[in-house]
Amino acid sequence: MALYLATLALYVSAQPSFANIKQIIYGGTGCPIGSASALITPDRSAFHVEFTELTALSGNNTVITDSRKNCQISVEFEYEKGWQFSLAAVGFTGSLHVQPNVTAVEKTSYYFQGESDTANFQTVFNGPTSGDFNIVDVVPLDQPVWSGCTNDVALEINTQVRFSNWSPSGPVSFITTSSETGFALQSYQFNWKKC
Repeated sequence: MALYLATLALYVSAQPSFANIKQIIYGGTGCPIGSASALITPDRSAFHVEFTELTALSGNNTVITDSRKNCQISVEFEYEKGWQFSLAAVGFTGSLHVQPNVTAVEKTSYYFQGESDTANFQTVFNGPTSGDFNIVDVVPLDQPVWSGCTNDVALEINTQVRFSNWSPSGPVSFITTSSETGFALQSYQFNWKKC
């Protein structure tokens, strides 16, 4: 975890004098009420979303709805006038146990409310594999998705875990946002610039 956060910390830019999360609204098959939360770091360089129940399953008499879980999160920010932001890097932690010939996928998409551009990050895990994972995806410098120059900005995030070749038979496979800590930390590193 320390290396994971240190890697994200490399992506730091100039920042406004203040930035806060006004509210977080979420829902989906993988995040019932009370299972997700968000906070912004004191230095305004990043924010983190924690999940506790985002888990997909395959095998062991599971049903098709077990094979894909998602969470749609809307995070509303307020910050100093005259600034806008994009995401420089996205980090995600979790754990998995994937049987041979089974494929698990973690995918995150984000966009700003009212904007058409969407950024997508995806990691594929081919079995057999097992253990905790730490993923850091860096946004290419020539492909940022920027917020508008307003002071009330909602960032829309959709995170999913799924099995692309789910089957109800065979030993159980899982991919989850819970790790040894009992929760997952999805981190978003900001790039700020003046409008």
